[in-house]
Amino acid sequence: MNCLDKKKSISIEENNEIDETIIKNAIKDIEYSPSKFARIPSVSHLPEVAKKIHSLAPTMTECRIPIFVPLTKVSETSDIYLDFKKNKGVRKLDTPWGKAFVRGRVLLTQTHRDILDSAIICAEKISYSQIDGSIQVYFYANKALEYYSDKKGSRNTEWLVTMLEQIRDTVIKYQSKSENGRRNISFDFNIIRRIVFSESNGMFFLEFDPSYVAFYQTEMSVCYKSIMPEILSCESGIVKSMIRFFVTHKEITIGLDKLLESVGCPLDLETQSRKYYRVINSIEESRELLEGLGITYNKKERIFTFKRQDNVFIQGSSLQSPNKEIAIKALSKSTQEKNEWQIPPFSTPKKSKSSKAKVFQEPSLFPEEYLA
Repeated sequence: MNCLDKKKSISIEENNEIDETIIKNAIKDIEYSPSKFARIPSVSHLPEVAKKIHSLAPTMTECRIPIFVPLTKVSETSDIYLDFKKNKGVRKLDTPWGKAFVRGRVLLTQTHRDILDSAIICAEKISYSQIDGSIQVYFYANKALEYYSDKKGSRNTEWLVTMLEQIRDTVIKYQSKSENGRRNISFDFNIIRRIVFSESNGMFFLEFDPSYVAFYQTEMSVCYKSIMPEILSCESGIVKSMIRFFVTHKEITIGLDKLLESVGCPLDLETQSRKYYRVINSIEESRELLEGLGITYNKKERIFTFKRQDNVFIQGSSLQSPNKEIAIKALSKSTQEKNEWQIPPFSTPKKSKSSKAKVFQEPSLFPEEYLA
């Protein structure tokens, strides 16, 4: 049965169970904080945020900044992979819509996004923890796989868990501007903190990282659950990423070159003509699907026109100014304190120039040469 066709309502409830991992993480955060206060940013709208996540409404930033590369599968000979390896697993994203850095073991693709979306759509239960601001999404692996593949009896659970673990292991550093637009504020977050199998009910649950949840409450989100079947039916990663970009707008006219830059696939026609025309062919092959979603492409002018359909809608952020900026600053401070006070065992002591005291130099998650 298609997950979208389920008529039963999904419960969203507070998680009151004594969860050892949540407790340990909360205690650890307090211990590492120099002021002995928990560094975890508070989330004041947990039930509302949980409801939005369940409605499959990723943040505008996730859809407009290509955290997930515009590919369904990464070739080890592709330019994007070679650049990723050259930069020691760090991708620098600098688009007209924002700036971010992504670090992980692998490149996250549109397939990763599809799997995450499928798990959320097939959720059986949502819970949230007031202890640390995390949100848990419970789902049956086989139902998520059947929804993703549109095939009954899909049982590749190990592959599904691997894909989700790769999302879990990826860190995003997002650079935000203050309300006056004059100052950049950066902070780190993982989208997923852990993936757990519950033997009591045979379900997995994804636990969304508290920092991601805190970020989520400051962002507008786009609910595109109704068009997920169309996205999943599309074989082209670049077209999937274009769709996810377009639905963040009410309407927009944009040239192909600027669109490619926006989704993280800038191509030069003169030097990369074969790849450029391959993209155009993918667009032409998906023309009927795109037009059904309100996306038209003028091949001669290489211009897209989009007008959002009624079945996709934007949700406002849970926090408004000035609370929104306060939350962003708290996230930034949280990241800074974590980097300063969580001394890993592989850190090496350096002698201070001003004294004989030893200080620890922690290896940066995002080396300075990649953040320039």
